[in-house]
Amino acid sequence: MRVYFIALGICLLTFAKVSTLTCERAFVKDDKCQIVKHGFLWSEEKNIPVDELKGARMIVGGRDIDSYTYQVVLVTNSGDIPFSPNSNFSDKKEQQEAASRIDNFARSRNKTSLDVSLDDRWWVAVGLISLTIGLYPYLFKKNLLNSK
Repeated sequence: MRVYFIALGICLLTFAKVSTLTCERAFVKDDKCQIVKHGFLWSEEKNIPVDELKGARMIVGGRDIDSYTYQVVLVTNSGDIPFSPNSNFSDKKEQQEAASRIDNFARSRNKTSLDVSLDDRWWVAVGLISLTIGLYPYLFKKNLLNSK
């Protein structure tokens, strides 16, 4: 059973992600938007020209009413770019607000900057709790042997 909690904790830690979109519009040729995604053991970065960003939308998926998933997708000239992970644990309102802010920036040429972040790092807490449950007997056993 302990191994199950350790494996579950490690898996849950991999769900922790932060997606950030930063755009600067200084009305020069090389204005860009930077998409940065950080996970537990990885990081991904992508740059796109500001002029290619056409907006954002939220994709709602799922097979039935109890299992909707939400994902923010950036709409660009060269196709859609997933911004947030496709998750049914995401806050729908937060996802809609992020898509709306990105969409407003793309459609309004007088806005000079945008900084949007979607944070799923709360998975770290759940993963650490599971790891603690799984590792506690090993740590407690070691402390008992040291005290004798």
